[in-house]
Amino acid sequence: ARVLEKRDRDSEALRIYNRISPADPSNVDAAGAKARMMERKGMRDEALAGYRAAAGLYHRKRDDSNARICLDQVLRLEPSDKGALHGKAAALLNLYTPAKSAQMLSEAEACIDAALAQEPQNAGFLTVKGRCRFEMNHLEESLQYYDKALAQSPSDFEAVMHKGFSLNRLMRSDEALEVFNWACSLSPDNPLPWSMKAMIRYGQGNNEQGLKDIDEAIGRSERDHSSWEIRAKILRKLGRTAAADEAAAMARRYDPRRRAGL
Repeated sequence: ARVLEKRDRDSEALRIYNRISPADPSNVDAAGAKARMMERKGMRDEALAGYRAAAGLYHRKRDDSNARICLDQVLRLEPSDKGALHGKAAALLNLYTPAKSAQMLSEAEACIDAALAQEPQNAGFLTVKGRCRFEMNHLEESLQYYDKALAQSPSDFEAVMHKGFSLNRLMRSDEALEVFNWACSLSPDNPLPWSMKAMIRYGQGNNEQGLKDIDEAIGRSERDHSSWEIRAKILRKLGRTAAADEAAAMARRYDPRRRAGL
């Protein structure tokens, strides 16, 4: 299809792109290619729809880098698109680490502020604003945004989880545990709140309960290497060295960096 595009045989290329199954890993690249073709042909609305679709597919694959690229294309054509502004801010936050430039956080906050200016009560937008404040270490402010989000949408799992993260960083451990219990009730099959509870119990020295929590997390996602690492730490504190060594071995087995040869 790409070769046909280069030969200006767009209609043939498009037919091939459309034959790629949604289940095929190449489908996400085809969506972006179709969007670029539509833009080149002057079909602005179709291009916008294509870039949005491609961004959504990349987001579901947790490929925030390519999702951001597609959202930038949307914003180039439609600078005030609040969905793209929200999506780009979230992608930037997902890509951010303390080792990266603070400019990334400033850009994320500028995007979400532009989205909030259009829809100030949107729970998703408020949660992303809270995440910006969290990453900038304005923790009390982040809590205010999460609470505003939850006032609009009390069952918003993401807002609940991020509220727990802020409380935990503020060393308000008992409150954080209550919030992560809330998260467990909202998403019973999700291992993350159980893992967070285990880490808090570990920090409090309540290792027996922490072991129960991390086993709940592992029961929901056996291949999560970080949960096995937490289990190993807890078992060592309990003096169960052999079991800790087994858990550490499982952590190494499932560590994606090890599988990638890093």
